[in-house]
Amino acid sequence: MLTAVRAIEAAIGSLTFEEFRADEFRCKAVILDLQILGEAARNLPSSVQAGSPDIPWRNLIDMRNRLAHGYFGIELKIVFDTARLRVPPLAEPIRRLRARLDTGS
Repeated sequence: MLTAVRAIEAAIGSLTFEEFRADEFRCKAVILDLQILGEAARNLPSSVQAGSPDIPWRNLIDMRNRLAHGYFGIELKIVFDTARLRVPPLAEPIRRLRARLDTGS
């Protein structure tokens, strides 16, 4: 999950929405990484999710479902805003979760 967060941050960088929208490959990369985040969230046991209430699990899963099944209804502005505003704050809680899982505590 942390890899996907970092990839999204790198893909968005300091781009404006107009620059993002004009770059089809970057758009697809961010969409894929958002799907990866949601899929990873969906596959974590609820007990693990419950241990990290600061991660919006349901939102991650819902975004994944919307992107995976929305096809032509994907709103790039929502993708961009999510990537710019909502993804970066996930890095620290995900890092803490990973450390906790790695140590088995």
